[in-house]
Amino acid sequence: MGVVGYFLWVKKSLPIAQQTSTPTPTLTKTSTLKGRSVDVREIIAHTGKNINQPTPEILFYYANGHFLLHIVPTHLLIYDGSVVYSNADLVDAKLSHNGLHFICNTNSAIYVDGNKVASERNSHLIGVSDSGKDFYYGVFQTPGDVKTMVYKKNEDIISTPPETLEMSVSSKSNSSRMSTDSPCPGLSSKESVFTSNGQSAHICNISQQNGTYINELIINGRPQLQSPNLNNLEFTDQGHYAVSDFTENKVYIDGQAVAVGQYGRAHINEDASHRLIVDGENSTLDGKPIAIKDGLIGVEMTGNTVFLYYLMK
Repeated sequence: MGVVGYFLWVKKSLPIAQQTSTPTPTLTKTSTLKGRSVDVREIIAHTGKNINQPTPEILFYYANGHFLLHIVPTHLLIYDGSVVYSNADLVDAKLSHNGLHFICNTNSAIYVDGNKVASERNSHLIGVSDSGKDFYYGVFQTPGDVKTMVYKKNEDIISTPPETLEMSVSSKSNSSRMSTDSPCPGLSSKESVFTSNGQSAHICNISQQNGTYINELIINGRPQLQSPNLNNLEFTDQGHYAVSDFTENKVYIDGQAVAVGQYGRAHINEDASHRLIVDGENSTLDGKPIAIKDGLIGVEMTGNTVFLYYLMK
């Protein structure tokens, strides 16, 4: 299953156009470290832009070696190195779980793989199946009012539980399904992950007696872990998880704590048999050192393959 974003949104020193014309992005795919039991593949998005300030807002999605890059200030959508949409009416975009299809919505329409599939205003929470044949979205009957939102499969309204807050599309292309959940009942949700087989994991904010907050990891409705500042949650179809604590400088993999430097992150494959800890010069893959380049924006582990996604000039 694909992972959405190293961060769901990224604010860093990322490429900004230094010329008036928009460069055509290119894509480099390399396979390295083949001597290991894990195949490490680098997916480098060459944007043709320099790293500079001010920092734009970047939305980055990836799956199975494919990526979708939404540069918000320039209204640019890039799929696997090619510009697929460029207009000021662009609102949001998403990849299918297998990375073979993308969906985007504008102020007045919804597109799948660049083809207009629906005329719809106020659309929200978009998604597309692995087959590319089914697409999902929510619609505000009253703009901005979540109480008036209805959900649709293609252009047909589908039944959802009251006050549905989240949606994800199944990775099974032959049984496209919308998952719904109300994370953190009575509490505020910080991060949520939904698997293709109907499981869910949430980082919830819990108020303490002294007025401060602590984070709790809840998986399938059951509390698993409490820590001061949980971030960057990964949760697999097989029920394994990895999460970081930026306050205590730790990562947790299925409850096991590992000390890391500031902003260290952990990544796992489906059964957690392989683990990558991104920790600057101290990064490791299955306990062995690995060199990570500057510009890393995403990591995905599937089977015995690790995809490292970079943004570079």
